[in-house]
Amino acid sequence: RYASLLPNAAARILVSAIAFALAHIVFMNWIAPPLSLLGGLLFAWTYERTRSALAAGVQHALFGQWIFTVGLGWYFYAGSVTG
Repeated sequence: RYASLLPNAAARILVSAIAFALAHIVFMNWIAPPLSLLGGLLFAWTYERTRSALAAGVQHALFGQWIFTVGLGWYFYAGSVTG
């Protein structure tokens, strides 16, 4: 879709990853955006390679579960319960 604006695949991947990281600023900590940038690079690269949003979405789900499994979920969860 954005090939006319960003003809270079590497630029599309980088811009997508930056947008993904910025979307995680809402968690208001310094860990979520940099880790999301890394994940965004991986997910955008997967999409660029496969042209499948499903593949990138499944990858996002699996890595999201892994983040919670290793104990970093606290940084990616905006719970409604405080205290």
